[in-house]
Amino acid sequence: GKQKNPKYDELKLLECQKEVKDASGADDDDDDLFVARLIAVITDYGEKGFPVGLLSRRWNQIWPDRPFPTEYVIERSIKCHAKEGGGGETGKMVIQKRVKLVKWLKWKTRGTKVQFHQTGGEVLAVIDNKKIESVPN
Repeated sequence: GKQKNPKYDELKLLECQKEVKDASGADDDDDDLFVARLIAVITDYGEKGFPVGLLSRRWNQIWPDRPFPTEYVIERSIKCHAKEGGGGETGKMVIQKRVKLVKWLKWKTRGTKVQFHQTGGEVLAVIDNKKIESVPN
């Protein structure tokens, strides 16, 4: 039989809610929900951490309609200044760079509670529970 995990159902509700809000046809919900999906996968292993090498396989089992990315590209915005004779205008240039999976995941999850640790030749993704904000009483 098929086992069901309630946390995945909750995430699917978030996806549906996002799709209703974005009825304009924009397909940027993948970025918005990427970290939430990643955390759902990582928490399967609890405090031990989830092997990064198995993330895509587990992800694709849970969300076959939203496959795990296969290309890992980091984007960085850089301010550009025109040469002195060009009027002194300032612009912005976006640089894209292909990187390995772990570096890309660190970039995608910056500012979140997802962390990565090297243990015995394997990189594990873990949730840092210390970063969860407590609500004052």
